[in-house]
Amino acid sequence: MFNLTAEWYDALYQFKDNAGECDQLRSLIETQHPRARRILDVGCGGGMHARCLGEYYRVDGNRHQS
Repeated sequence: MFNLTAEWYDALYQFKDNAGECDQLRSLIETQHPRARRILDVGCGGGMHARCLGEYYRVDGNRHQS
């Protein structure tokens, strides 16, 4: 569905603080589910969160493989 716009995603969202968002997500995951080892990245966009979180969890659903 988004094949025609996928190449523009990273350019359109270059302002995002992916590292900061990953820190927030990891903190939330550790607070709510401290034993989590796997996560599902839904609506993953360019896969930047999956790359970052892939250092700590097995991440499924990312467009770009970590």
